[in-house]
Amino acid sequence: MKNSNNIKHRGAYVFISIGIVLILISILFHIVHLIDTQNKFLLQLNEIFAQILSHLGIASLAIGIITILFDTSHWTHYFEKRLSNIVSEKEYLQQLDTQSLINLQTEVLKAYFKNDQIGGSDGFLNYYQKNIQAMIGMPFRTNINVNLQVSHVPNSEKLKIKETISYICMANSGRIQDNVGYIPELGEHDTESFYFVSLQHEDFKNNVGDSTGTIKFDVAKLMEIQACTDINKGFNLDIKQYNKNGLNVFIRTDHLINKHRFIGWRMSHPTRNLSATINFPLDLSLAKEFFFNENDSYTEYMDAENGTYSLNINDWLLPDEGITWQFIPKGT
Repeated sequence: MKNSNNIKHRGAYVFISIGIVLILISILFHIVHLIDTQNKFLLQLNEIFAQILSHLGIASLAIGIITILFDTSHWTHYFEKRLSNIVSEKEYLQQLDTQSLINLQTEVLKAYFKNDQIGGSDGFLNYYQKNIQAMIGMPFRTNINVNLQVSHVPNSEKLKIKETISYICMANSGRIQDNVGYIPELGEHDTESFYFVSLQHEDFKNNVGDSTGTIKFDVAKLMEIQACTDINKGFNLDIKQYNKNGLNVFIRTDHLINKHRFIGWRMSHPTRNLSATINFPLDLSLAKEFFFNENDSYTEYMDAENGTYSLNINDWLLPDEGITWQFIPKGT
């Protein structure tokens, strides 16, 4: 940087010297003009050359002075700040194509982590840009509440699960999630399944919904609109036509499971704040495993004597994060 500054300064001094010389020559032409006043052609020629040399000299002198001034710390800082503001302005960024934005992001991360090697072909950055950062633009959900009521099925190796789930759909880029679904894994449910879904929003009052703004879907309606084709394979309800930021979703399911199965909750969308309560028979204990960052803010409470477990997560869960649990007979 120091050598570069020296080269710039030498160039500026050359321009200043040339400018001074040209201005002096133009003065000499003026002096000649004053001495010899006989030949009008020469007088006009002297005047033209004097004007040309004078303007060239002034321009060269100005270039040299401006070069030195702009290379001072004050002006350098000023232009760096202006360029930074231009680059960070939304209008400028919106004109860049996807690849240019990715390249800019890579350079920003290199500066942030002070690592020029970041983003190499074997680095994590490429995977992040292709698979993870898209979550930032996804619709998300808040305030998920889950309640499970677990009971024995007499003379059976099955457990009956009554599950209620509610959450709020939040829009990103003007849209909420495309569907509401409950898709059990293959073999997870063992007949006797029941589903009920409701969607609620202020804008639905006395319009597409009832007086409370609620639209209800029982099993018959889910099957009628092809959202459910096999009651034991869950349902997938398209809600694109109900695209409202702050849409309240309520799901109720009843189903049987084998008491020895692992059961999992996994997030389909980025989710903020989860509250879960499980009530289970007193002769069972609950084993669970978290699949999320346990450094996040969460609390849990187990009351084995009364068969109650609660979990509260006051942070974000990413898609496919969640919890797996299993009921185990006490004493085994």
